[in-house]
This record gives sequence, C-alpha cells and structure tokens, in this order.
Amino acid sequence: MNKNICLLVAIASVFLFGGCATTKIGLKQDFWQSKNSKIGVAISQIPTAEPYKAGSQGLLDMAINNALASSLKAHLQSMDTKNFSNAIDSFISKLSEKGISAIRIVDPIDQTKLEKYKTDAAGKFTKVDFKPIAAKYGINQLVLLTIDRIGTIRPYYGFIPLGSPAGLCQANGQLINLGNNELLWLYTMSDKESQIPVDGEWNQSPDYPNVDKAVQKAIKNAITVIRNDFSK
Repeated sequence: MNKNICLLVAIASVFLFGGCATTKIGLKQDFWQSKNSKIGVAISQIPTAEPYKAGSQGLLDMAINNALASSLKAHLQSMDTKNFSNAIDSFISKLSEKGISAIRIVDPIDQTKLEKYKTDAAGKFTKVDFKPIAAKYGINQLVLLTIDRIGTIRPYYGFIPLGSPAGLCQANGQLINLGNNELLWLYTMSDKESQIPVDGEWNQSPDYPNVDKAVQKAIKNAITVIRNDFSK
C-alpha cells in the first residue's frame, strides 16, 4: 500500500512540476541601443478560464472528472481575468525607462482574425501576418503578450485526483518585427512556473475564494516572469 502511495505521489509531481520546457528566443542586447524603433504593446484575446486536468485518463475517467469539476468550471468561466492587461503598462514602463518609444494598444489582438503567414526566409517567424498592425498604429515592432491557458490545473490518475487544483496562468511574450513578421524575442512559460498552489481549502463552492486568489497570483506571476526575461 505504501509503495502505491509513493508511486501516485511521484506521478503527481511529474504532472504538476514537469512538462514542456520553456520555449525561448533571447532578446539581443543591441535592441536596447536602438532608439528609432516605435513599439506597440498589446495583449491577445484572453481565453476563458478552465479547470485543466493533467495525467492519464480514459474516456470514462474524463467524463467522471468533468462532471465532478462542473461547479468549479462554471465559477472559473465567470472569473474576471482582465488584470493580465496590467502587463502592458509593465512593458511600456521598461521600454520608456530605456528611452524607447512605446504605445499602449488598448484593444486585445484576436490572432484568429489574422491571415496565416509562411516564409522560406532564414530565422524564426510568426505563423500569422501581423504586418497590417504596423500601419494601423504607426509602429514598426510589436510586443504581444498572450495567455495560453488560465484557470486551474489538477493531476489525475484515471478518475483519482492526485492533489488539489493549483492556480494556473501560462503565458508567452513575443517581440515581432512588423516589416517581415520575424520573432526578435520569445518566451513561453513552462508548466512548472505557471502554477501557484491554493493557500488553504480550495473546495469552497460556489464562490471558491481561495481558488480565485491563486489564479490572480498566477496572473501576477506570469507578468513578472515574462517581463523579467524581456528585461535581461
């Protein structure tokens, strides 16, 4: 029995703290010496918060787990996650501090409405065409901050939960050359650095105050992690 418990704990640690490595394109140091750039800073459309599940699950397991998480899901989907827009001010402050002109793009950018982009040129490029944004806002580069997943994440083995949900905000940041869609900087948070444990009891239906606090902390953490990499 003890061996089985140890195995489940080990599996849980992989699901909660393992996962994909950070995707990164380092910002070149000479970027900060370029004072002629005019940079827009924006966020993408923020996805609806969800109760994500990690681990090995069959179809029946997923059905059971989804049913048990229905109350939490309903609460998360009504959650206000607009605080992520504070990331814009954080980046503008850093750029202005270095003497680089930066403007706030108020409306979130919906990447699903942009045309696909493909090139044979050497380098790393975006998958959609951001070039029309240059003329619209009078900028030549774009810092785009995107939430990939937000809500909670909980590890499972089948229909057995292996721990409490953690607050989740997994985000990425990009610096895009709007002349050719080249990525000048990219940072995607890993699974581990995207999660914040819930402090205290989590199952407080229907309002889930401690879950809310963990998600808001995860949002603040995401802004800090991405900004710090950009500022290196």
